[in-house]
Amino acid sequence: MSSTTRRGLVSAAAVATVLGGALALAAPAQASPIGAAQCGAKDLTVTAGYSDSGFGKAHWRVEFASTGATCTLQGAPTNLVFSDAKGLALPFDREAGEPASGPAVTVSPGTPAHVFVRTRLEGDRLPATKLQLTLPGSTERVETAWPAAITGPIGVTEVRTGA
Repeated sequence: MSSTTRRGLVSAAAVATVLGGALALAAPAQASPIGAAQCGAKDLTVTAGYSDSGFGKAHWRVEFASTGATCTLQGAPTNLVFSDAKGLALPFDREAGEPASGPAVTVSPGTPAHVFVRTRLEGDRLPATKLQLTLPGSTERVETAWPAAITGPIGVTEVRTGA
């Protein structure tokens, strides 16, 4: 290998090292705090309310508010069970398909997260009074009062923040 070729390779390696370091410094910051634990049932207060409807669906907003801790949720809740006033589970099917896993979101005091539960607008409504669900990525269950009668099948989105 000639000395000219060797000098060219060394120069190219030096430029690549400098550019690589500059790109690493320009990388965006993480959205959730480093080390924030996954939210558990004790970390959250859960509420549900009607959000809106459209395209033949009713949308209900289920909100996860912090009880004082900062923690993260990612994905969609599972094992949704609606109950009537006597505590009997109502027989609703789930919509086909799985919701997207979505990015991890941070729940902290003043910054809740939520999911949307979708139901049909038409059909026989059953008098649901309570919703129980398993938190995303967890085996812990939470519950909340359910505000109105609903019909299935039931769909749910991934956890998100904002509107």
